[in-house]
Amino acid sequence: MSFPLSLPTNERRARASRAAGAFGHSTSSRAAAREDGNPHLFIGGKKGRPLSNMAMLELLRGMRPGVSVQGFRSSFKDWASEATHTPNVVSEAALAHIVADKTEAAYRRGDLLAKRRKLMAEWAAEIVPLRAVQ
Repeated sequence: MSFPLSLPTNERRARASRAAGAFGHSTSSRAAAREDGNPHLFIGGKKGRPLSNMAMLELLRGMRPGVSVQGFRSSFKDWASEATHTPNVVSEAALAHIVADKTEAAYRRGDLLAKRRKLMAEWAAEIVPLRAVQ
């Protein structure tokens, strides 16, 4: 079984995942557990690695039955669409979604990193207060 936080196998997604690692810095001062040089938001048991799919699933099951990793991604997409003026292409890139249209994908060469960083900083500011309230 594969979950959205698993490491992508496709090279385009691999590049997007490495670039997305820079976003961890926007929340690193708020995160409880950090590891120097590890860009992942959910740190795994092995140095430099993310939390495994099964560990994340077990964590969620223990916290709140019925909650899934996909819910994190869906919440982000809904928020980006409804509460910001972020273009769809930027929020899709932040989720490392691949452009299905081959012609559009061929012309889209940039990684939108600066725009994704800004979006993720806004997302961090949005969700951190919610965590403190609960």
